[in-house]
Amino acid sequence: TSETLDHYEEGTWTPELIGWSTPGNPTYGSATKGIYTKIGRHVTAAFIVTLTDKDTIGGYVQISLPFTPTNFDSSAAHGQGGFCSQVKNMATTMEGVVWRVRWDSAKAYMQPIKSGTSPANSYGQDTDLEDDTMLVGTIIYAANS
Repeated sequence: TSETLDHYEEGTWTPELIGWSTPGNPTYGSATKGIYTKIGRHVTAAFIVTLTDKDTIGGYVQISLPFTPTNFDSSAAHGQGGFCSQVKNMATTMEGVVWRVRWDSAKAYMQPIKSGTSPANSYGQDTDLEDDTMLVGTIIYAANS
């Protein structure tokens, strides 16, 4: 093992919501932004997404990430994630949102917390979003490099 810090980076990225079956071309409010800190391969990414038009996003909802996650265990598929501290103007009643990081691309799946349903059993759908949905959250994961 190495005890040397080999990389430290702070930066910004523009988070985007993407549909699984139809990526869509949503428009975002000026408050949409993301910041990250990367120490070695460890990434902490915080974001605000404010939709002004969800357009034709179709299927499961994903968010873009600033770096591609590592494929540390594809059999587990998703071992890294995050949460939203604020969720506003959703089309579906929910208690909150968690994120499940994909192991195969720089995205994370939205998983709504709905009354009586485990988020592990469902992905957020395009029908959960409104044209003025706002999501504020943090995702923590290990990047490829």
